[in-house]
Amino acid sequence: MTSTFRRLRTALNSERLLTALAVAAGVWFIAEAVGAALPARDVATTVRPGDRIDLTELALAGGAPTLLIALQEDCRWCDESAAFYRDLLTSNATGALRIAVLVPYSADAGRSQVDRYGLGDVEVRQADFADLKIAGTPSILLVGPNGYLKKAWLGRLSTSAEAAVFATAGLVRIARTAEARRGDGRESLSASALVAVLRTPGAGVIDTRMRDEFRLAHIVGAVNIPADELYARLKYEWPIDHELAIYCERATTCAVYLGEEQPLDGECEQAADVATAAGVRRVRIIEGLLDEVAAAGVAVRRQ
Repeated sequence: MTSTFRRLRTALNSERLLTALAVAAGVWFIAEAVGAALPARDVATTVRPGDRIDLTELALAGGAPTLLIALQEDCRWCDESAAFYRDLLTSNATGALRIAVLVPYSADAGRSQVDRYGLGDVEVRQADFADLKIAGTPSILLVGPNGYLKKAWLGRLSTSAEAAVFATAGLVRIARTAEARRGDGRESLSASALVAVLRTPGAGVIDTRMRDEFRLAHIVGAVNIPADELYARLKYEWPIDHELAIYCERATTCAVYLGEEQPLDGECEQAADVATAAGVRRVRIIEGLLDEVAAAGVAVRRQ
């Protein structure tokens, strides 16, 4: 009887283990399928505010606040954050911060990645991520003029987390640099420029997200036509002589961030092509998330 119970308990434990592994695999698969990034967070479990960062080892002079951006190759979330880094550099035109990119390999190899991201002549330094207690990439470390860490972030950042970086660093974010990089004759429209467009008689917004996304939050006055219905519905629901701004929240694709010569078409680009082919007089793609659109002064309705 004892051996029977022992075998039963072993089987139950094995089943629990298999269930746990299945759940873990399912979570990984879903994250990969939807392209989810690691949640952005303070790097509290590794490098901590107040830790000393030895800038002399990085050949970076002290005496001024320093923003360190840790990157590496084959890092999907580094790629998807490239436009944010361009905005940081562009917004630092006065040189209030010293900004440097850290890579775990040679600075020359890092320069190639930086050039691909369009980050200009930003300093690139080879660094030992283990010595700096950098848990992963991308990471951002804000170091005070005394060499002590003020704040750190890990992962692809949300709109609010990006705003926190700017605020903590004392920078004012200027126009998004992804706006001018779409190419292929497609026009972009920044959140701030959208305010004026919506005052133009006949101009308006089509939101190509799914209905449940639209119900949760949308630009006031926008017409919801999901992307897979646009071809069939547009000619009946939009006057072709009126200007059209398309919102899909997926405008800044990886291809756009990387500035490739022949970027892959994203959802917004495909929607713009459908509208152009239908004869709509002018089509523009709204850049940025709804938080950015609302911050620019455009009315947004939330459920």
